[in-house]
Amino acid sequence: ISIQKCDKDGDNRLRVCYSACQSYNAACGAFLDCSDQTLFSGEEEGEGQCTGFGEMRPWWLRRFKRFYS
Repeated sequence: ISIQKCDKDGDNRLRVCYSACQSYNAACGAFLDCSDQTLFSGEEEGEGQCTGFGEMRPWWLRRFKRFYS
């Protein structure tokens, strides 16, 4: 998750990584619209700002792994 300036007047919004949206849809059989850039980052924006250094996993992924362990 990252906080990004999404418009010219400086309104900050919380947006979720595009890849996290895709992963959620795949894992849960959901149909979130990952192209909605008011909620999700763009695919071309990359992962650096969203995931830091790739060390954090979504809470639902940890729970999913524990369930099947």
